[in-house]
Amino acid sequence: MSLERWLLAYLLLPLLLFVAGMFKLPWALLGLSLLGFAAWRCRPALASPESAWPASTGLMVVALALIWTLLGGYWGGLPMSPDWGVRLAMLRDLSLSGWPLQYATANGEASLLRAPLGFYLPAAAGGLLGGPQLAANLLALWTLMGIVLMLGIALRVTGSAARLGQAFLVCLALLLSGGLDLVGWLINARPWPQFGEHMEWWSKYFQYSSTTTGLLWVPNHVLPAWLGIGWIWLRRDTGLTPAQGLGLLTLAMPWSPLAMLGLAPFVAWAIWRARPAWRDFASTPALAWGLLFALLWQFHTWDTAGVPPSWPAWEAWRAGDFSHWFSSWGLFSLLEWGWLVLLLWRLAPERAGLLLAAALLLTLPLMRLGPGNDWVMRVGQPALCWLWLMALQAWFQPARPALGRWLLLALGLLGSVSSVQELAGSRLDGQRGPAGGQQLHAASGGAPHYFARMPPPGSVLGSLLREPHRAPPPVDAATAQQEKMRVLRWPH
Repeated sequence: MSLERWLLAYLLLPLLLFVAGMFKLPWALLGLSLLGFAAWRCRPALASPESAWPASTGLMVVALALIWTLLGGYWGGLPMSPDWGVRLAMLRDLSLSGWPLQYATANGEASLLRAPLGFYLPAAAGGLLGGPQLAANLLALWTLMGIVLMLGIALRVTGSAARLGQAFLVCLALLLSGGLDLVGWLINARPWPQFGEHMEWWSKYFQYSSTTTGLLWVPNHVLPAWLGIGWIWLRRDTGLTPAQGLGLLTLAMPWSPLAMLGLAPFVAWAIWRARPAWRDFASTPALAWGLLFALLWQFHTWDTAGVPPSWPAWEAWRAGDFSHWFSSWGLFSLLEWGWLVLLLWRLAPERAGLLLAAALLLTLPLMRLGPGNDWVMRVGQPALCWLWLMALQAWFQPARPALGRWLLLALGLLGSVSSVQELAGSRLDGQRGPAGGQQLHAASGGAPHYFARMPPPGSVLGSLLREPHRAPPPVDAATAQQEKMRVLRWPH
């Protein structure tokens, strides 16, 4: 099977499980029928002939993916990033009960788990059969498969799979890609960072994460962004039909609605490149994807009033701090992605995608969503993926100006410091955190981006969703140990 079909199958499986596990039986059968029909009609033909990887390249790619999975703490008992305390609690709950999940709040009301679950569902489905520890191991395997597909996209873009040494450098460059955080850190008059110190919040207002930081902290956002952008890249010559474009957005939504929104401008551009006829937008596969998209959108945006957006520039203006905000925005844009756009403007053979990525990365910081500014970090991920793919391709185009290529290499090495720091810092021994037996509602504090009010029976969701299962109760540390749940070691 081709790389394109593998990555689309990888994105498709969570949606199949979501429809089968969340909807009442008649609606689940209808949804699965629509999904199967739409996916079959939109299955991609090969964009170009593919040659098989040499065995040595395949082993190298799997080895690198395994190393990053081990360093991320998914396997082997190494500490995981702090956010995983909540995520493992969610995986445990999904593995011990049916779906959807209902939680009892402090005031006695019921609360629906409405978080994007796509990344976790394949592992949780295995956990329903074999318990939470099997789910944890399957999540590690699932993450490894996603990293392998990411690296496969980079090898396709650069055409370097046949040469082991070159393929290794391409994969390493992708995994270590990041912005010039070290420069921003030092400009802000901070001392030289300690080994393993996290540097990517050097700006007070914004962050664009390096690839390694994304894989260690939020693979549920990074993987759909990379795989979605990868497929659009491989389809640059032909573009996407409306059904394929809407299908890609539908597949990405259960993983990460924010990454899906970041993919949407590139999908629109890819559809425009295909020059579709108006009737293509009303084709049967497009309508099927559209219906599925509307149902998923209804679920993932249900009762999101607890996570309101804000407008940092306007708030800075009202506080009399606009000049500082504006200068921070300019410096952040230059160091995180601007230098790369300036270099690629001379090196890249095509500039439309470059301009689209730059426009998105420039304007996203004008809005803020979530306590960690998830709007900027997650919606911006697809645009960063596009720039890094362009950079890899530009380096392997010998006809391009040599000076520009060497500048690209030098600044890329400087940008890799963030990833190296993240690998070192998140692996340092630290204090022990909460046991994996903790229930999600308690672990997250009932965070509004995880939970929502139960839909009324007469609403669309209330009519479609199965009768919710009660979440499993929390357990003490001794019981969690008996369940062989992992206990996290959190870094200092």
